[in-house]
Amino acid sequence: MLRELRVGTPAGVGPYRLLALLGAGGMGEVYLGTRDGELAAVKTVRRELAVDGEFRVRFRREVAAARAVRHPRVAQVLGGDAEAAQPWLATEYVPGPTLQEAVARGGPLPVPVVRRLGVDLARALAAVHGAGLVHRDVKPGNVLLAAEGPRLIDFGIARATDASTLTATGKMIGSPGFMSPEHVAGGRQVRAASDVFCLGAVLCFAATGTGPFGEAPLAVLLYRIAEGEADLSAVPDELRATLTAALHPDPARRPGLAELVAAFDGAQGAEWPPPVGELIAGQEAEVRRLTARPPMPSLPPAAPGTAVTTRLGDAARAGRRRRGWRAGLLLAGVGLAVGLTALWWPRGGDEPNDPPPPDPGTAAELPPAERVTVDALGGPDRGRTFPAHALDRPEEWREWAGAFAGAPEHCALGSSLLVCRLADGTLQALAVADGSPLWQVAPADGTAPDALGPPALGGSLVLSVEGDRLVARNTATGEPYWASELPGDRPEAGGHPLTADGTVFLGVTGDEGVTIVAHALADGAELWRRPAGGPHQDGEGQPVPAVQAYGGGALFANDADGVFSLDGATGEERARNSTGAPYCADGRLMSGYLACRYPADHELAGGFHRFAANQGLAPLFDTEDFTVDTAFAPAGAGWADRAAGTPETVHAFTDTTLLSLRGAAGEEELLLRRVGSQDEEPTRYWPMPDTADGETVTPPVQVGSWAVFAAGDTLYAYDADDPRERALPLPATGDGDDPPRLLAMGGLVCLVWADGTAVSVEIP
Repeated sequence: MLRELRVGTPAGVGPYRLLALLGAGGMGEVYLGTRDGELAAVKTVRRELAVDGEFRVRFRREVAAARAVRHPRVAQVLGGDAEAAQPWLATEYVPGPTLQEAVARGGPLPVPVVRRLGVDLARALAAVHGAGLVHRDVKPGNVLLAAEGPRLIDFGIARATDASTLTATGKMIGSPGFMSPEHVAGGRQVRAASDVFCLGAVLCFAATGTGPFGEAPLAVLLYRIAEGEADLSAVPDELRATLTAALHPDPARRPGLAELVAAFDGAQGAEWPPPVGELIAGQEAEVRRLTARPPMPSLPPAAPGTAVTTRLGDAARAGRRRRGWRAGLLLAGVGLAVGLTALWWPRGGDEPNDPPPPDPGTAAELPPAERVTVDALGGPDRGRTFPAHALDRPEEWREWAGAFAGAPEHCALGSSLLVCRLADGTLQALAVADGSPLWQVAPADGTAPDALGPPALGGSLVLSVEGDRLVARNTATGEPYWASELPGDRPEAGGHPLTADGTVFLGVTGDEGVTIVAHALADGAELWRRPAGGPHQDGEGQPVPAVQAYGGGALFANDADGVFSLDGATGEERARNSTGAPYCADGRLMSGYLACRYPADHELAGGFHRFAANQGLAPLFDTEDFTVDTAFAPAGAGWADRAAGTPETVHAFTDTTLLSLRGAAGEEELLLRRVGSQDEEPTRYWPMPDTADGETVTPPVQVGSWAVFAAGDTLYAYDADDPRERALPLPATGDGDDPPRLLAMGGLVCLVWADGTAVSVEIP
């Protein structure tokens, strides 16, 4: 429960004003904080721990690792600072008790509720593992029970699965009673199966009120875990077999998370028992009481060079403004307050053309944030992978066929809307649930077509470049919410805005070349800018975008000198490749490295080269991970010299590599090859389907475990672990020679053709 702040507690931590104490533990204290109306759980670190250099390394890793995880059942990380005098980490606040508190107050949970916990937490851990992490501390105290479902929290000891351990001899990191045998043995063999074991122990606790190894001195608990002496006699019969399998001492014999989901599925409608509901309602009431207190005014001076931002609440007013207008500042001091208001002035004029825009507080209320957002390149890592969790889709979704009012050129997809920039410059959105039109808006008058950028989605906003402004629109209405002036007058050629960690990253082009800029998603304030010079040119003379990919708090980009990375929060350079390696084109982030296409004039043109993303961008030219199996070409042959087939594209780099191959006789095949595998597993191939003359095939993408593409009027899906082909006739297909744009989320696929036809179907 929430507790009053102690005497001597600071008023704030980082940018957060503290409201109440949530709890305390071995690492430090956790507070309820607020920033611009957004609540957060702010974890601080005890100062005696902060002086330990090893701890700071571990905490820095915690922040970076946790920010990579995105899932509705994982508490989202909002920010952190491992270098502060007292390091801190902020995550979204979840009003509700821990599982530990709920069972202590109300007793064991009913079987349907335990099954619901099993499904939700297994899916949350799948997202953790999908980001290349192991949680390592799944316990009842790290599971919060919110009104809409459980949330997994606290990556305090999570580590990258390929990282070396930081646990020194004699130190134990974990929670006795909820640790796996391999964790007890030393932690160096802790892998994803360890989290399965811990989840089984947590579910045993939820069902019985006691962990599977009981309560005993530490040495006794560790002995019982190491010897596999779990006591499940009190576990209900419906759960015992599954939990017994999850708690098997041998990691190789435990079920996978997908098996647990299948075993527990069928209880998604189970509601929390009354005692849990009362605890949740009590916390929500306390939060309302605390946040109803009037906040102290906070009016820091604007930093020099900060871009002028306007919050817009009237779409008609926005439509009357012209592209050439510039922002002016009106500074007024009244009593103790200093106000900053943006006025729009005509170029070369002396008087404002319109009255000041409404105060930000009067702007139209935003709808709920999109649970997931992607564009044609996938998420900000640009890996061409799309999330497949069914929780991300609208509950009322049904298969549909719809149409845009014109020819779509660029599209973005969220949990509630599909939005495209049309050839006439307008933005139009369709509802993901049923394909019905939501809104259509035109850019500011006079904006040239080449000064309009593709849309991106972030939070509750649609973002795009319109000439020399970055414009954010309400996802529900299309009305402008804020607009921010840019250092260039058109979007970066071939580039797409990236939204991640509450920030919009993009490149804009002006007289001085390309400038990379970062703006706050909440209000459009410019955070930093970085000149990138003239763009590189590919083999066809097309510009290569400066902004390439984002992940782990870093933005990967090109400038005139080559590939480099920037700190996403500050814009400071983190690393640069200094070996003369080629620039990065078609960049994708995966498993700790940045994969980039070779330039057209390179001897390995058509293939990919790699940079170590977290090790100074050192080049990794070991291209064997991306070469074709010897069944297609002699071992060691260059990409351009393949005798039997050349890779057309490389689409996904997780635990597999997906390539589209075009053979010498024009045949196409899909190749799914495991990356870095040391075993003798055969590589799996699938023939591409026969297509009629004029029919087009989309480049394959990865949706969950599926390789998905459309050919003609059919959607095809292949699973790495299933040789069968899934084929689904599409309800409507468009005309034209160009393949449709394929975007996906929540296991749904949206296809958009050049004639405006759009469909949404479920992966077969």
